[in-house]
Amino acid sequence: MKRWIVILVLTLSLTCYAKEKQRAWQTGILLDTDTESHYAGSIGRGEDNVHVAIYRASQTYVIEIGDVIYECRERKRAKAKGAPVTVNTSIQVAIEKDNLYLIDEHGKEHKTDFIKKTAKSKPPS
Repeated sequence: MKRWIVILVLTLSLTCYAKEKQRAWQTGILLDTDTESHYAGSIGRGEDNVHVAIYRASQTYVIEIGDVIYECRERKRAKAKGAPVTVNTSIQVAIEKDNLYLIDEHGKEHKTDFIKKTAKSKPPS
């Protein structure tokens, strides 16, 4: 029993002291954001079989980084408020594999999934 307690304490202490992942942050421009909620189904509960509606919420961001415009989505709890961000201002972002991370106005990091990546159109020469 003491052995398991020691292992648990060591594991927890190592987890607490683990370094936060360093991201390659860059500056982008937040072009648009929108919070949406949609019906995802319902489940029956209890003997009366009362159905409870289930909703999925998300916040969508459109961010320009250099010559590319990214559209990405952050999944949220159904009643969660959107991230505090201001459209047409600069925003810190990091791109890693299939995710874009951004930092809101309160310094909180948000993980999003890519929806679309579009090259900025150049004016005809």
